[in-house]
Amino acid sequence: MKYIGTKIIDAIPMDIVDAEKYLHRAIQHSGVPDREPGYLVRYADGYESWSPVKAFEDAYRPTTGMTFGYAIEALKKGLMVARKGWNGNNMFIFMRPADELNVEFVVDKVKSLPQSVKNYYLQDITDEKGERIPVEEDDNVKFTAYLCLKAADGTVVNGWLASQTDILSEDWVVVE
Repeated sequence: MKYIGTKIIDAIPMDIVDAEKYLHRAIQHSGVPDREPGYLVRYADGYESWSPVKAFEDAYRPTTGMTFGYAIEALKKGLMVARKGWNGNNMFIFMRPADELNVEFVVDKVKSLPQSVKNYYLQDITDEKGERIPVEEDDNVKFTAYLCLKAADGTVVNGWLASQTDILSEDWVVVE
């Protein structure tokens, strides 16, 4: 079976000898020369290892100059991304994750929905006399995930859609 993966890691160019000194352990390297170039890799959970250059470069690329596919993966991990070529200051994309809100909360508290939508859900929690009926804890409205753009003027555009140029560009960067 084949697998493909995406991880966000920190890496420092380091040969195998220096990596063993840094990690305070031997690295299994049958047939790898002592000064083989590579990378010390630090994963999100803090685990550190060493990888030869070819294996590293086959698996990872910098978070600058990413394809749209890598940008989407970064968004799914909760990061913000932008196009290096965008000319607006401080513009970036982020993903609003999927969510479930109790129907009473949607009707009574959510400000970002039109009253007509709230009225639609209100009919689910009222009887024929218009009186509220008990609502189960799991009687929820499900909201799907979507992309948002933080625009140059500071507003947030919900439901941002990529253009063909955005999709085919390789100048996506992770915004720190």
